[in-house]
Amino acid sequence: MKKHLDAVFKIVFIYLIVCFAVTSPNPLWGACTPTSATLYASADDLLNVWVNGNLVTSTPVSFATINVNTLPTYNIPVAYFSAVTNVIAVQNTNLSNSIVIAAWVIDVTCSDGSHSFFTNNDTGYQMYNDVTGTNPPAASGGYSWYSPNYPAASVSTYFTGTPVNNIALNSVADPELVPMYNPSTGLQQKYTSVSSTATSTNATQTIYYRGSFVLNETAYTPPTFTIQKVAGFSAYPQSYSSSSEPYTLVVCNSGAPVNSPVTVWDHMLNSTNAQYSGSYFSYDGTTNLFTVASNPANYAYFIFPAGFGGYNTCVTMLSPFAYLDTITGSPCSFVNVAGVSFNGTNNASASVAVSVTGGCASKTFTPSPTRTYTPTPTPSPTYTRTNTATPTPTMTFTPVFSPLFSALFRLLNKTGILVLAGMPTAGYNSVRLRLS
Repeated sequence: MKKHLDAVFKIVFIYLIVCFAVTSPNPLWGACTPTSATLYASADDLLNVWVNGNLVTSTPVSFATINVNTLPTYNIPVAYFSAVTNVIAVQNTNLSNSIVIAAWVIDVTCSDGSHSFFTNNDTGYQMYNDVTGTNPPAASGGYSWYSPNYPAASVSTYFTGTPVNNIALNSVADPELVPMYNPSTGLQQKYTSVSSTATSTNATQTIYYRGSFVLNETAYTPPTFTIQKVAGFSAYPQSYSSSSEPYTLVVCNSGAPVNSPVTVWDHMLNSTNAQYSGSYFSYDGTTNLFTVASNPANYAYFIFPAGFGGYNTCVTMLSPFAYLDTITGSPCSFVNVAGVSFNGTNNASASVAVSVTGGCASKTFTPSPTRTYTPTPTPSPTYTRTNTATPTPTMTFTPVFSPLFSALFRLLNKTGILVLAGMPTAGYNSVRLRLS
């Protein structure tokens, strides 16, 4: 009996192992099976990133080679990631006696829709500061410093420093840096350097970072925008309005942050004469996170080139318009609509209508008589046929026989000499006429 139960248990165990192997897409990945990955980075002056010994930044991140208003992004092949641990190695190189600083975010999308993140603010990085830039970490055992197989003894020899990970972008006043947003907090990503000021006195200083991390799965809420459009006045005057009429835009994102350009647009629908009359801000990455443009004139664009914060981040913008013609055509109201778009699609929109004082609603209607021909019916006589009986004389022949003829007739009939059967009536008349 015991042998029989052992055999059953073995069969069940093997069956469960096979089912797990078949139904699990890659059990070695654990919770996250990567389907895509993106690197976002910003640095002064140069930055290179490796994932498990694979160079991601085929062109180094540099303000000198990119648009200063655009956050550099790189696609990372999912084959670069490991099921167990992932070694992230970063090299930040200085090119002038100013500042050496960097920030990076790696966003990994998992097969079930969740995400896994690596950022420069993660604990676990160790730092090696090559002040002169002439003594990089030496290769060991045939492996470079960024390889996951770099010997532990060499790691502990070089990577002994602890980086400063919480440097706010506006604290260093570096116009070459592009802000980005932390995918976990939705706030601006803090920068990393050897000190809180990130200052450097050597034009060739190079900082090396190295850390080991696992693909920890995190619940993910996609960017979800809302927008409010509020008019700061009750009605337009009936005139050629040259004054600015204020509108307020409130844009919020309750989901994950966006690390790509976001545009908030505002449009005066039924007035081609309207012109945006507000301030034309220029993006600077710290005080102004958007640039304002207006083309055509009845549009206003608030462009966030480096993205938009998340998890209940809100931004308020003023969008005044002027030069509305409220006389021509006597418009009843003006409609203004605004929206948010990113990645080529609109995400949210809102509109508001403001009436015109003395516009179409105040007009008095004066009726204009219109001659309308109405035909008058003329009675037409109707003939009804009524039958009137007219007597029609009907001649009925009644034979009248004289006594003598009657007696003779009876005698002849009795003797069979005369048979009157079939004799026409006229015959009786003739006989009657001759014998009477």
